[in-house]
Amino acid sequence: MNEDFLITGLREHNQQVFDYVFHEYYSSLCYYASQFIENHKDIEDLVQELFVTIWEKGEQLYIDSSLRAYLFVAVKHRCISHLRKQKSAEKYEDYLKSVLETNHNAVEQQYTERELREMIDQAVENLSPKCAEVFRLSREQGFSNQEIADQLSMSKRTVETHISNALRSLRAELQENWAVSLLVLAKFLT
Repeated sequence: MNEDFLITGLREHNQQVFDYVFHEYYSSLCYYASQFIENHKDIEDLVQELFVTIWEKGEQLYIDSSLRAYLFVAVKHRCISHLRKQKSAEKYEDYLKSVLETNHNAVEQQYTERELREMIDQAVENLSPKCAEVFRLSREQGFSNQEIADQLSMSKRTVETHISNALRSLRAELQENWAVSLLVLAKFLT
């Protein structure tokens, strides 16, 4: 078939043209992708995603070479992007595993989750009542500083001060237990 006809058909969401292009190129694009990626499922996903994108954004399709060249270059770029993401994800996953394993084992040896929660709750209880209330609304219930200020009829700056004071007090009170401090920092400072 004439490539100009095929490209125009893809731009106009012509189902018959799309089906023809899919069946004409799908296998050879998968084979080409297998030169970059080993996992057959990932290969099929990448090629299918390319065709989904072509169908969804057909009217924006700009091909200045042949349709065949466009498809193969698009698959190559998708494979390279996939490999970059996979490599980054693997490095990040390895890093997280090592950090979590190290921290988890150390914490697990000293405290159960219930004991940790009790220590944190006790530290919050030792705050002034207003400070504890603001802290709980912020960190446990997820209210924004402005929402807390509106709810408690105080300025946003006062809310920020209470939260800052609460975090400082919690760090000081839990400092002797470094594992608890790590959990507090991870849970409440985000």
